[in-house]
Amino acid sequence: MIGGAARMPLLIGAAIAAVALMVTCVFILRAMSRQEKLTARMSNVLGSVPGTIEPLFTGGVFAKLQPEKKTAKQRIVDIFGVHLERAVDYPVRWYVVIIVALPLSRLVAGLASTIIGDWFVFATPLIWIFASRTFFSWAEERRRITLFRQFPDALAMVVRAVRVGIPLTDAIAGAGRESPQPTAREFQGMSDRIAIGMQIQEAVTDTALRNGVAEYRFFATAIALQASTGGSPTEALDNLADVIRKRVALQERGKALASQARSSAVVLAILPVATALLLLVIDFDYMSLLFTDNTGRQILGASITLLCLGMFTMRTIIKKSLA
Repeated sequence: MIGGAARMPLLIGAAIAAVALMVTCVFILRAMSRQEKLTARMSNVLGSVPGTIEPLFTGGVFAKLQPEKKTAKQRIVDIFGVHLERAVDYPVRWYVVIIVALPLSRLVAGLASTIIGDWFVFATPLIWIFASRTFFSWAEERRRITLFRQFPDALAMVVRAVRVGIPLTDAIAGAGRESPQPTAREFQGMSDRIAIGMQIQEAVTDTALRNGVAEYRFFATAIALQASTGGSPTEALDNLADVIRKRVALQERGKALASQARSSAVVLAILPVATALLLLVIDFDYMSLLFTDNTGRQILGASITLLCLGMFTMRTIIKKSLA
Protein backbone atom coordinates (compact mmCIF):
# COMPACT_ATOMS: atom_id res chain seq x y z
CA MET A 1 0.00 0.00 0.00
CA ILE A 2 1.15 3.57 -0.62
CA GLY A 3 2.06 5.62 2.45
CA GLY A 4 0.05 8.59 3.65
CA ALA A 5 2.54 11.17 2.38
CA ALA A 6 2.61 9.60 -1.08
CA ARG A 7 -1.14 9.07 -1.15
CA MET A 8 -2.10 12.72 -0.68
CA PRO A 9 -0.74 14.03 -4.04
CA LEU A 10 -2.34 11.05 -5.77
CA LEU A 11 -5.75 11.74 -4.26
CA ILE A 12 -5.48 15.48 -4.94
CA GLY A 13 -4.54 14.81 -8.56
CA ALA A 14 -7.44 12.39 -9.00
CA ALA A 15 -9.87 14.91 -7.48
CA ILE A 16 -8.59 17.71 -9.73
CA ALA A 17 -8.85 15.45 -12.79
CA ALA A 18 -12.42 14.46 -11.88
CA VAL A 19 -13.49 18.08 -11.38
CA ALA A 20 -11.79 19.12 -14.61
CA LEU A 21 -13.55 16.32 -16.47
CA MET A 22 -16.92 17.39 -15.08
CA VAL A 23 -16.34 21.06 -15.92
CA THR A 24 -15.19 20.16 -19.43
CA CYS A 25 -18.25 18.03 -20.11
CA VAL A 26 -20.62 20.69 -18.78
CA PHE A 27 -18.86 23.35 -20.85
CA ILE A 28 -19.07 21.27 -24.02
CA LEU A 29 -22.74 20.47 -23.46
CA ARG A 30 -23.64 24.12 -22.93
CA ALA A 31 -21.40 25.45 -25.69
CA MET A 32 -23.19 23.76 -28.58
CA SER A 33 -24.03 26.06 -31.44
CA ARG A 34 -27.54 27.44 -31.86
CA GLN A 35 -27.82 25.73 -35.24
CA GLU A 36 -27.22 22.28 -33.74
CA LYS A 37 -29.84 22.86 -31.06
CA LEU A 38 -32.34 24.06 -33.67
CA THR A 39 -31.62 21.00 -35.81
CA ALA A 40 -32.19 18.68 -32.85
CA ARG A 41 -35.52 20.34 -32.01
CA MET A 42 -36.71 20.21 -35.60
CA SER A 43 -35.70 16.55 -35.80
CA ASN A 44 -37.78 15.74 -32.72
CA VAL A 45 -40.84 17.48 -34.16
CA LEU A 46 -40.57 16.64 -37.83
CA GLY A 47 -38.86 13.27 -37.75
CA SER A 48 -37.94 12.14 -41.25
CA VAL A 49 -38.68 14.13 -44.37
CA PRO A 50 -42.11 13.21 -45.69
CA GLY A 51 -42.13 11.37 -48.97
CA THR A 52 -44.18 9.03 -51.06
CA ILE A 53 -45.84 5.92 -49.71
CA GLU A 54 -43.55 2.91 -49.93
CA PRO A 55 -43.98 -0.72 -48.92
CA LEU A 56 -43.35 -1.40 -45.26
CA PHE A 57 -41.06 -4.36 -45.87
CA THR A 58 -37.87 -4.94 -47.90
CA GLY A 59 -36.37 -1.50 -47.63
CA GLY A 60 -39.59 0.47 -47.45
CA VAL A 61 -40.71 2.74 -44.66
CA PHE A 62 -38.54 1.18 -41.97
CA ALA A 63 -35.44 1.38 -44.16
CA LYS A 64 -36.05 5.03 -45.03
CA LEU A 65 -36.73 6.24 -41.52
CA GLN A 66 -33.21 5.73 -40.21
CA PRO A 67 -31.70 7.89 -37.45
CA GLU A 68 -30.18 11.08 -38.76
CA LYS A 69 -26.53 12.02 -38.38
CA LYS A 70 -25.83 12.80 -34.74
CA THR A 71 -24.61 16.17 -33.58
CA ALA A 72 -21.57 16.63 -31.37
CA LYS A 73 -23.81 17.04 -28.33
CA GLN A 74 -25.67 13.81 -29.09
CA ARG A 75 -22.43 11.88 -29.51
CA ILE A 76 -21.16 13.13 -26.15
CA VAL A 77 -24.32 12.36 -24.18
CA ASP A 78 -24.58 8.96 -25.88
CA ILE A 79 -21.53 7.96 -23.85
CA PHE A 80 -23.66 8.36 -20.72
CA GLY A 81 -26.65 6.54 -22.23
CA VAL A 82 -28.81 9.64 -22.77
CA HIS A 83 -31.40 9.74 -25.57
CA LEU A 84 -32.18 13.42 -26.08
CA GLU A 85 -35.38 12.74 -28.03
CA ARG A 86 -36.76 10.95 -24.94
CA ALA A 87 -35.25 13.24 -22.30
CA VAL A 88 -38.64 14.75 -21.47
CA ASP A 89 -39.74 11.38 -20.06
CA TYR A 90 -36.81 11.02 -17.66
CA PRO A 91 -37.82 11.41 -13.99
CA VAL A 92 -34.91 13.85 -13.49
CA ARG A 93 -33.20 16.29 -15.83
CA TRP A 94 -30.55 14.29 -17.66
CA TYR A 95 -27.75 16.79 -17.04
CA VAL A 96 -28.55 16.80 -13.30
CA VAL A 97 -28.09 13.03 -13.24
CA ILE A 98 -24.71 13.28 -14.97
CA ILE A 99 -23.48 16.04 -12.66
CA VAL A 100 -24.67 14.34 -9.47
CA ALA A 101 -23.27 10.97 -10.56
CA LEU A 102 -19.70 12.34 -10.68
CA PRO A 103 -19.16 13.09 -6.95
CA LEU A 104 -21.00 9.90 -6.03
CA SER A 105 -18.74 7.92 -8.36
CA ARG A 106 -15.69 9.59 -6.84
CA LEU A 107 -16.95 8.63 -3.37
CA VAL A 108 -17.45 5.00 -4.42
CA ALA A 109 -14.01 4.89 -6.04
CA GLY A 110 -12.47 6.40 -2.90
CA LEU A 111 -14.10 3.82 -0.65
CA ALA A 112 -13.12 1.00 -2.99
CA SER A 113 -9.53 2.26 -3.13
CA THR A 114 -9.16 1.62 0.60
CA ILE A 115 -9.86 -2.06 -0.13
CA ILE A 116 -8.41 -2.61 -3.59
CA GLY A 117 -5.66 -0.02 -3.69
CA ASP A 118 -5.07 3.69 -4.24
CA TRP A 119 -4.82 3.20 -8.00
CA PHE A 120 -8.58 2.51 -8.12
CA VAL A 121 -9.37 6.23 -7.81
CA PHE A 122 -8.48 6.49 -11.50
CA ALA A 123 -11.50 4.28 -12.24
CA THR A 124 -13.77 7.21 -11.31
CA PRO A 125 -14.63 8.09 -14.96
CA LEU A 126 -15.61 4.48 -15.68
CA ILE A 127 -17.78 4.32 -12.56
CA TRP A 128 -19.28 7.69 -13.53
CA ILE A 129 -20.25 6.47 -16.99
CA PHE A 130 -21.50 3.13 -15.67
CA ALA A 131 -23.66 4.78 -13.00
CA SER A 132 -25.16 7.24 -15.50
CA ARG A 133 -25.89 4.54 -18.07
CA THR A 134 -27.46 2.34 -15.38
CA PHE A 135 -29.84 5.12 -14.33
CA PHE A 136 -30.87 6.03 -17.88
CA SER A 137 -31.27 2.36 -18.80
CA TRP A 138 -33.61 1.94 -15.83
CA ALA A 139 -35.56 5.06 -16.86
CA GLU A 140 -35.86 3.82 -20.46
CA GLU A 141 -37.06 0.40 -19.32
CA ARG A 142 -39.66 1.95 -17.02
CA ARG A 143 -40.85 4.18 -19.85
CA ARG A 144 -41.15 1.24 -22.28
CA ILE A 145 -43.16 -0.76 -19.74
CA THR A 146 -45.51 2.19 -19.20
CA LEU A 147 -46.01 2.66 -22.95
CA PHE A 148 -46.64 -1.07 -23.34
CA ARG A 149 -49.32 -1.09 -20.65
CA GLN A 150 -51.06 2.08 -21.86
CA PHE A 151 -51.04 1.21 -25.56
CA PRO A 152 -54.16 -1.05 -25.62
CA ASP A 153 -56.35 1.69 -24.15
CA ALA A 154 -55.00 4.23 -26.65
CA LEU A 155 -55.73 1.82 -29.51
CA ALA A 156 -59.25 1.30 -28.16
CA MET A 157 -59.80 5.09 -28.29
CA VAL A 158 -58.67 5.14 -31.93
CA VAL A 159 -60.92 2.19 -32.84
CA ARG A 160 -64.01 3.71 -31.20
CA ALA A 161 -63.41 7.04 -32.93
CA VAL A 162 -62.97 5.44 -36.37
CA ARG A 163 -66.10 3.33 -35.92
CA VAL A 164 -68.27 6.41 -35.43
CA GLY A 165 -66.92 7.97 -38.63
CA ILE A 166 -64.01 10.09 -37.40
CA PRO A 167 -60.99 10.05 -39.75
CA LEU A 168 -58.00 8.03 -38.57
CA THR A 169 -55.80 11.13 -38.36
CA ASP A 170 -58.29 12.88 -36.09
CA ALA A 171 -58.67 9.71 -34.04
CA ILE A 172 -54.91 9.64 -33.44
CA ALA A 173 -54.99 13.30 -32.42
CA GLY A 174 -57.86 12.57 -30.02
CA ALA A 175 -55.92 9.71 -28.44
CA GLY A 176 -53.04 12.13 -27.95
CA ARG A 177 -55.32 14.49 -26.03
CA GLU A 178 -57.07 11.88 -23.90
CA SER A 179 -54.33 9.34 -23.12
CA PRO A 180 -52.09 9.60 -20.03
CA GLN A 181 -48.41 10.39 -20.33
CA PRO A 182 -46.13 9.24 -21.88
CA THR A 183 -48.52 7.67 -24.42
CA ALA A 184 -50.17 11.05 -25.02
CA ARG A 185 -46.84 12.51 -26.08
CA GLU A 186 -46.26 9.70 -28.58
CA PHE A 187 -49.66 10.14 -30.23
CA GLN A 188 -49.31 13.92 -30.20
CA GLY A 189 -46.01 13.50 -32.01
CA MET A 190 -47.70 11.31 -34.63
CA SER A 191 -50.46 13.89 -35.05
CA ASP A 192 -47.94 16.73 -35.44
CA ARG A 193 -46.00 14.87 -38.13
CA ILE A 194 -49.19 14.08 -40.03
CA ALA A 195 -50.25 17.73 -39.76
CA ILE A 196 -47.10 18.94 -41.54
CA GLY A 197 -47.60 16.55 -44.46
CA MET A 198 -46.04 13.22 -43.50
CA GLN A 199 -47.92 10.13 -44.61
CA ILE A 200 -49.77 8.49 -41.74
CA GLN A 201 -47.94 5.15 -41.96
CA GLU A 202 -44.60 6.97 -42.06
CA ALA A 203 -45.52 9.00 -38.97
CA VAL A 204 -46.52 5.87 -37.04
CA THR A 205 -43.38 4.02 -38.16
CA ASP A 206 -41.18 6.95 -37.19
CA THR A 207 -42.72 6.92 -33.72
CA ALA A 208 -42.18 3.16 -33.45
CA LEU A 209 -38.50 3.54 -34.32
CA ARG A 210 -38.03 6.38 -31.85
CA ASN A 211 -39.69 4.88 -28.77
CA GLY A 212 -38.34 1.34 -29.19
CA VAL A 213 -41.66 -0.37 -28.30
CA ALA A 214 -42.39 -3.38 -30.53
CA GLU A 215 -46.17 -2.96 -30.24
CA TYR A 216 -45.95 0.40 -32.00
CA ARG A 217 -44.33 -1.39 -34.93
CA PHE A 218 -47.31 -3.75 -35.03
CA PHE A 219 -49.51 -0.66 -35.14
CA ALA A 220 -47.44 0.74 -38.02
CA THR A 221 -47.73 -2.57 -39.88
CA ALA A 222 -51.52 -2.58 -39.53
CA ILE A 223 -51.74 1.01 -40.77
CA ALA A 224 -49.44 0.29 -43.73
CA LEU A 225 -51.41 -2.79 -44.76
CA GLN A 226 -54.67 -0.85 -44.50
CA ALA A 227 -53.23 1.93 -46.67
CA SER A 228 -52.13 -0.54 -49.35
CA THR A 229 -55.26 -2.73 -49.37
CA GLY A 230 -57.95 -0.21 -48.46
CA GLY A 231 -60.85 -0.67 -46.09
CA SER A 232 -61.35 0.20 -42.47
CA PRO A 233 -58.51 -0.53 -40.01
CA THR A 234 -60.88 -0.94 -37.05
CA GLU A 235 -60.94 -4.75 -37.02
CA ALA A 236 -57.16 -5.09 -37.30
CA LEU A 237 -56.54 -2.47 -34.61
CA ASP A 238 -59.18 -3.99 -32.34
CA ASN A 239 -57.54 -7.41 -32.66
CA LEU A 240 -54.14 -5.85 -32.02
CA ALA A 241 -55.41 -4.14 -28.87
CA ASP A 242 -56.87 -7.43 -27.64
CA VAL A 243 -53.58 -9.27 -28.26
CA ILE A 244 -51.60 -6.60 -26.41
CA ARG A 245 -54.01 -6.74 -23.46
CA LYS A 246 -53.46 -10.48 -23.26
CA ARG A 247 -49.70 -9.94 -23.37
CA VAL A 248 -49.91 -7.40 -20.54
CA ALA A 249 -52.00 -9.83 -18.47
CA LEU A 250 -49.53 -12.64 -19.19
CA GLN A 251 -46.62 -10.46 -18.14
CA GLU A 252 -48.34 -9.53 -14.87
CA ARG A 253 -49.07 -13.21 -14.21
CA GLY A 254 -45.41 -14.04 -14.82
CA LYS A 255 -44.35 -11.37 -12.34
CA ALA A 256 -46.74 -12.75 -9.76
CA LEU A 257 -45.34 -16.25 -10.23
CA ALA A 258 -41.78 -14.91 -9.95
CA SER A 259 -42.48 -12.88 -6.82
CA GLN A 260 -41.18 -15.67 -4.58
CA ALA A 261 -37.93 -15.83 -6.53
CA ARG A 262 -37.53 -12.05 -6.31
CA SER A 263 -38.16 -12.11 -2.57
CA SER A 264 -35.57 -14.86 -2.15
CA ALA A 265 -33.06 -12.84 -4.16
CA VAL A 266 -33.63 -9.78 -1.96
CA VAL A 267 -33.18 -11.83 1.22
CA LEU A 268 -29.99 -13.44 -0.10
CA ALA A 269 -28.62 -10.01 -1.01
CA ILE A 270 -29.47 -8.40 2.35
CA LEU A 271 -28.44 -11.30 4.59
CA PRO A 272 -24.62 -10.93 4.21
CA VAL A 273 -24.79 -7.17 4.79
CA ALA A 274 -27.05 -7.54 7.83
CA THR A 275 -24.80 -10.27 9.26
CA ALA A 276 -21.69 -8.12 8.81
CA LEU A 277 -23.32 -5.15 10.55
CA LEU A 278 -24.45 -7.37 13.41
CA LEU A 279 -20.93 -8.76 13.87
CA LEU A 280 -19.56 -5.22 13.87
CA VAL A 281 -21.83 -4.37 16.77
CA ILE A 282 -21.10 -7.59 18.68
CA ASP A 283 -17.32 -7.74 18.19
CA PHE A 284 -15.84 -4.73 16.42
CA ASP A 285 -12.23 -5.83 16.93
CA TYR A 286 -12.93 -9.13 15.22
CA MET A 287 -14.43 -7.45 12.13
CA SER A 288 -11.95 -4.57 12.07
CA LEU A 289 -9.33 -6.88 10.55
CA LEU A 290 -11.28 -6.64 7.29
CA PHE A 291 -10.53 -2.90 7.21
CA THR A 292 -7.12 -2.57 8.85
CA ASP A 293 -5.25 -5.64 7.59
CA ASN A 294 -4.09 -5.90 3.97
CA THR A 295 -5.26 -9.51 3.62
CA GLY A 296 -8.54 -8.63 5.31
CA ARG A 297 -9.17 -5.84 2.82
CA GLN A 298 -8.55 -8.23 -0.06
CA ILE A 299 -11.01 -10.72 1.43
CA LEU A 300 -13.58 -7.95 1.90
CA GLY A 301 -13.12 -6.77 -1.69
CA ALA A 302 -13.49 -10.31 -3.03
CA SER A 303 -16.62 -10.83 -0.92
CA ILE A 304 -18.25 -7.63 -2.17
CA THR A 305 -17.38 -8.54 -5.77
CA LEU A 306 -18.86 -12.03 -5.44
CA LEU A 307 -21.98 -10.64 -3.75
CA CYS A 308 -22.54 -8.14 -6.57
CA LEU A 309 -21.94 -10.89 -9.15
CA GLY A 310 -24.48 -13.12 -7.44
CA MET A 311 -27.07 -10.33 -7.30
CA PHE A 312 -26.53 -9.57 -10.99
CA THR A 313 -26.87 -13.26 -11.88
CA MET A 314 -30.12 -13.66 -9.94
CA ARG A 315 -31.53 -10.49 -11.50
CA THR A 316 -30.59 -11.69 -14.98
CA ILE A 317 -32.19 -15.11 -14.46
CA ILE A 318 -35.44 -13.59 -13.18
CA LYS A 319 -35.53 -11.03 -15.99
CA LYS A 320 -34.91 -13.67 -18.67
CA SER A 321 -37.64 -15.88 -17.25
CA LEU A 322 -40.13 -13.00 -17.61
CA ALA A 323 -39.01 -11.94 -21.10
